[in-house]
Amino acid sequence: MGARGGTQMLVEHDHSNGKVGTVTSSWEGPNGELRVSGRIEDASSVKAVKNGSMRELSLGTSVHSDESGRVLMRTHDELSLCEKAARPGCIVTEINGKQVASTQQFSRRGESR
Repeated sequence: MGARGGTQMLVEHDHSNGKVGTVTSSWEGPNGELRVSGRIEDASSVKAVKNGSMRELSLGTSVHSDESGRVLMRTHDELSLCEKAARPGCIVTEINGKQVASTQQFSRRGESR
């Protein structure tokens, strides 16, 4: 994400309203998670992120398969600001370099207590 001038940022995967910002870079975080940075240019989207009404994220992905259904390629097409993301923990964590949220993992899969 962020290549070739940036990946488009939408609201709720709605292409009809156009892009509201741009993902400028992405990298793998310390726990294997996808991290991104970007700019939101649309004033109403900036307001929604700052007031906390829209701080979750959803990744728009295309899957390309051959005729047998075998996956050949997956591409990240866009990143959307959402009121409620499908996956827990997909959130805006910083605004203008200031931490506004974090995620924590308190248990691990398969580990007995």
